[in-house]
Amino acid sequence: MKREKNILLWILLAVTASVAGAVERHVPDPYPTIQAAINDANDGDHVVIAPGTYTGPGNRDIDFLGKAITVRSTNPADEAVVEATIIDGQDLYRGFILQNGEDANSVIAGLTITRGYGFYGGGIECQDAGPTIERCRMIHCSFTNYFGGSIYVGYSAATVRHCAFTGNSRCALYCYRCDHLTVEDCVFEGESKAVTANSAGLVQLIRCTFRDSPVGVATRSCRTILTECCFERSGSAYCVLSERDRQLTVTRCTFIGNSKLPPPNPAQGTAIRVTSTPFVRLAQCLFLVGNFTRAVYGEYADMGLQVDNCTFVGNRAGSGPAIGLDSSRCRIRNSILWDGGHEIELRPESEVEITYSNVFGGWPGVGNIVVDPCFVDPGHWEDNGTPDYPYDDIWVNGDYHLKSQAGRWDAAAAQWVLDDVTSPCIDAGDPMIFPLLEPWPDGGRINMGVYGGTAEASRSFFGAPLCQVRIPGDLNGDCKIDMADLALMAANWTAAVSFQATDPQPPDGGSTDNFTLTWQSGHGALSHDVYFGSDFEAVQDATHESPTYRGSVPTPLVSCYEFMKPWPTTPQDYFWRVDEVYPTMTIKGAVWRFSRNGGPR
Repeated sequence: MKREKNILLWILLAVTASVAGAVERHVPDPYPTIQAAINDANDGDHVVIAPGTYTGPGNRDIDFLGKAITVRSTNPADEAVVEATIIDGQDLYRGFILQNGEDANSVIAGLTITRGYGFYGGGIECQDAGPTIERCRMIHCSFTNYFGGSIYVGYSAATVRHCAFTGNSRCALYCYRCDHLTVEDCVFEGESKAVTANSAGLVQLIRCTFRDSPVGVATRSCRTILTECCFERSGSAYCVLSERDRQLTVTRCTFIGNSKLPPPNPAQGTAIRVTSTPFVRLAQCLFLVGNFTRAVYGEYADMGLQVDNCTFVGNRAGSGPAIGLDSSRCRIRNSILWDGGHEIELRPESEVEITYSNVFGGWPGVGNIVVDPCFVDPGHWEDNGTPDYPYDDIWVNGDYHLKSQAGRWDAAAAQWVLDDVTSPCIDAGDPMIFPLLEPWPDGGRINMGVYGGTAEASRSFFGAPLCQVRIPGDLNGDCKIDMADLALMAANWTAAVSFQATDPQPPDGGSTDNFTLTWQSGHGALSHDVYFGSDFEAVQDATHESPTYRGSVPTPLVSCYEFMKPWPTTPQDYFWRVDEVYPTMTIKGAVWRFSRNGGPR
C-alpha cells in the first residue's frame, strides 16, 4: 500500500512538473519497470534506469509508444555505469521495439543490451521509426530471420553513435529499405557481419572501428560513404563489400592486417570488393591488408574506380596485391603502390590509367616514378618462428609519413621533426590538384600517398633551412618572393589547367539509365554547385534560388551528384550544370545534355 502511494505521489509530481518542462522518471523506484515509466512519460521526458539487470515483463520488448523521450542509464558517459545497467532478453525476448513513427528525438542511451532475441533485431527493432541510439553496448543478441542480430532498421532511419557491438549473431546492424543510416564512433568486434544495408538511401559510417570480423560492411543498392574508419584483423571475407550500390566513397580509412590464409577465390579476402557499383572513389586510404590477399578488387565497375592519394604496402597476393580488376576501369592518381611488384592485375575487358604515382616495378603513365618512397618506417613481416610456413606470418605496422628535411609530422610525439633525407614523393602529385590542407611550404603541388593534401603532409624542402616567417607567394620557404617562386609555379602549371568542371559522365549528348553524375573538378575548387532540369534555358540561367538548383557537393570527398528518390523517369533529354566555387569567385560551368533511356534502376 505504501509503495502504491509513493507511485501515485511521483506521478502527481511528474504531471505537475511537466507543465514547466521535462521530468525524469526513475526505474526501479518509483516505477517498477521500464515500460511502466514509458507509459506515463510525456514528450521530452527522461526515463532514468538505475544500475542493475532488468528482465521479465515490462523490461523486455520495451515499446516507446511513439513518444519523443530518452530512455537512459544514470550516466551514459560513464562506461562503468553503462556496463552495470543491463537489459537481458535471456535469449527469449528482444530489448526494445520502436514501431510508431519515432524520430531522432526518441533516444536510447547508455545501456547494455544483451541476449536479445527476435524475428527482426534481437536487441533493438526499428520498424517505420528513426531513433537515436548512443553509448550502448550490444552483446550476444540474435534473431530468427536474416535481419540484425542486435539492431534492425527497416523502412525508416536511424543514428547510432558511440556504441560497442560484440558477438552478435550473423549480423550486428542491419538496415533494410531505410532512408538513411548514420553510424558514428562505433566499435564492432568479433562480428561475423558487422554492418549490412540493402536497398537503402544514404548509408554513412564515420570514425568506426572493425576488429576480427570476417565481413565489416556489406551494402547493396545504397549510396555508401565511409569516412575515417579503421579495419583491423577483419575481412577474411571482405572488409567492405559493395554490390550494385549507386555510389561508394571511402575516404581517410585504414585497412590493417586482414585475411591471413589464401582465399577460396581471388575476390575474397580483399579489403574492398566492388561488384557492379558504377561510381567508386577511394581517397587518402592506407591499405596494409594481409598475407595472401589484394587490397581492392573491382568487377563490372563500368564507370570506373577512382583512387586518389592512397598508399598500398605489405599486401601479398601473387598477382595484383594492390588492385585486381575484372571487366572494370580504374584511374589511379597521386598514390604509392609499394607491395613488392606486380601491383595491378588486369583481367579481360579491364583497363587502368595510373598517373603521378610511385609504383613498385614501374608503370607507364604521366608523372609516374619508381623510387624508394622514404617512409618513416616501411613496416615488415615477421615469420613468427616458422620461416618455411608463411601462413602464420605477422605484419608489423610502420609509419607511412614521408621523410623530409623541412619537417614531417610525428604522430606519436605530436610534433614536427626533421629527417636527413627528403622523399621523392613530396611535391610529385598531379600539378592540377591543389595541395589543399598541406602545411607551408607546400611547393604549390600535392604530395603522393595517403597524407597528401592533408594537414599531416610532409613539408617541401628546397635545399636550405625553412624560413620561420610565412610570406604569401613564397612557395619555397626562403623568406623571399623572387624568380625561384615564379619558376616553381610555372613548373607546376605546365599542364592545361581548367578552372571549370570538365569530363561529364554521362558524356555530353550521351544516354544513361544510371543517375549518378560525375565530373572532373576545376583546379583548386572548394565545392561544386549542381543544377539539373529538363529545360536548357532554365538550367543555363539558374541561381541558388532556382528550382533546378540541387545543392552543393564538397571537395575533396567526391566530384559526384547522386539522385535520391524519386528519380527522373521520363525518357527525354535532361540538362545539368556544375559551377566551381573558389574562395573569392564562382566559375559558371557549361550546360551538358544527356537522354534518359527508361525507368529507375
